[in-house]
Amino acid sequence: MFMGEELHCYLKNMLVSVTPEANEEILTPSGMGITLKNCTLDGIKYHLENGYKKLCMRKVRLLRASLNYGKWLQLAFTKFKSDKQKISWKKWLYIAAGISDSYARQLRKLASKFYKYPRLRYLPISLDEFWKRRNAIQDMLNTPERDAYWRDRAVPKPVIERQFVSVLPDPVATTSRLSCADVVGVESGNPAAPSPMEIE
Repeated sequence: MFMGEELHCYLKNMLVSVTPEANEEILTPSGMGITLKNCTLDGIKYHLENGYKKLCMRKVRLLRASLNYGKWLQLAFTKFKSDKQKISWKKWLYIAAGISDSYARQLRKLASKFYKYPRLRYLPISLDEFWKRRNAIQDMLNTPERDAYWRDRAVPKPVIERQFVSVLPDPVATTSRLSCADVVGVESGNPAAPSPMEIE
């Protein structure tokens, strides 16, 4: 698992913002009239790239919604404690929202630690992965430069454009530290969409 500067570079190269494309459905090949006989690999490649962009943007939305919801849970928990209810927080929470105490605690912890870093809300990673990396991400933010970068409210590029993180050597197995210059994202423009079909 990446740590410190390596993790910073890894996450930085993943940033995506949400565009209206995120609302579009990812149709099946048959739903678009595309079959094995009338398609080309270039046509399939276009749809794979386009579909992946939509999946990334939906992951961003889910992570952002989870952190926002965590703030509501923080407010509810604080209010519940101050009002000195006669039932337990666990029971009140289940009655009020149908959510388990353990899941709510997870969301409250993430919101408490990371809501103040707006750029983290543009990461297309699952909540489960974010939770697993939480301590490494917290450690990553321990320098003023990296802390400032993730606190920045500037919106990243509008959409991921073939921006893939290169395969990095295992930080444990290498003696030299990597810098962001070592994490190369391959970028290209948005080419005109090739036709998915090539009917003979």
